[in-house]
Amino acid sequence: MVKTFAVERPDFHFEVVKYKLKEMYEITVYDDTEQHLVKFHSKLYHFSSGQMCGMLTYDASAKTATVTCFPIQGYTEKAAKETQTAVDKIESLIVNK
Repeated sequence: MVKTFAVERPDFHFEVVKYKLKEMYEITVYDDTEQHLVKFHSKLYHFSSGQMCGMLTYDASAKTATVTCFPIQGYTEKAAKETQTAVDKIESLIVNK
């Protein structure tokens, strides 16, 4: 699932969002602050249902953020719902104060 949205907050800082994201997920795969890119996965990283991976990118010139999330075990109805919930949570971290 991929979702791109506008970042209209004047006080937006990628580092702050990355810190909040780290509280919810593990950021161990890739983390590039200069390019505003971070890859993450669920904290309980054993291959069971409900586990997901994702990537957050921020384009400072266009002021847009893109969240990409996908389930580890494949797309089921439950996995699609959990992936949508994760994308919505990350969007709310960025859009809301």
